Amino acid sequence: MTLKKNKEFAFVYRKGAGKASKVLVCICAKSRRRGVRVGFVVSKKIGNSVTRNLVRRRMKEAYRS
Repeated sequence: MTLKKNKEFAFVYRKGAGKASKVLVCICAKSRRRGVRVGFVVSKKIGNSVTRNLVRRRMKEAYRS
């Protein structure tokens, strides 16, 4: 399940692990109730907001499958 709220991101930053590149950050942590929690952060170096959201949606879909 992906992260949406600031509270969820804060939990994962504290308890989880992440991998980062110059333009993308992937953060994940185990949760008692919801299994694995994953969040994707895309840098502003990647185009405008529409392009960043497209990248984020594709990463979420790749994670789901």
